[in-house]
Amino acid sequence: MSKLQTVLHAAFLFDWLRYAHFSGPSNTNRVALSFDDGPNTDYTKKCSIYSKGIKSRQYSFDSGHALQLSEQRPGQFDRIRSAIQVGGHEVGLHGKDLIPTWQDRIFGTMTEEDMAEGLESLKRLSVCSIKLFRPHYGQAGPNILHTQKLGLTTVLGTLSRMIHPAKPADAQIRKYQDTQPGDILIFHDGITVVWADTCILDILPTVLQQLLAKGYALGTVSKLLSGS
Repeated sequence: MSKLQTVLHAAFLFDWLRYAHFSGPSNTNRVALSFDDGPNTDYTKKCSIYSKGIKSRQYSFDSGHALQLSEQRPGQFDRIRSAIQVGGHEVGLHGKDLIPTWQDRIFGTMTEEDMAEGLESLKRLSVCSIKLFRPHYGQAGPNILHTQKLGLTTVLGTLSRMIHPAKPADAQIRKYQDTQPGDILIFHDGITVVWADTCILDILPTVLQQLLAKGYALGTVSKLLSGS
């Protein structure tokens, strides 16, 4: 890494610590649910069915995935979009789905123009306002500054609760058992070029049952951060 890259990385790291959200207020009984890597015809709609009655969740959609699904399977895309609208959920922008290099993880892969284009595409496809951004695979770099200019809130989520979506279901369930007030939980309702499977349908009913039994109020990231 060159001296300039080191300086830039240090500067962007400060910006991420300043602007990105890892959790919400801890003096609450609220926990936020978020789902990454959608929309997916096998998982997204079923996640909505499994958690029926728990309104207001966040789905982070890759605009490329959304566009491809809307063109190739418009009927299924419309049903997913309708379920999100009826359920009062929110949609956030996700990054590009690619296999990241170490440079990508440090400096990111999306320009401000890329993000603006993806944002407008996702707004048009989902027919709702987009307020949140979560980078694919934790890519850092100037993305955090781009989101500020575009009026988006960057949400990484509670890193200590993160676990690979293809890990055994029992290991994932144990991980979420340690959930604390104000946590932003990250689930995965889609597949990517990095992982070809997810255990979401095996773990979600049990995890939701455990969270509700502990008295947590489950909702979106925006509601958690705003305290509403």
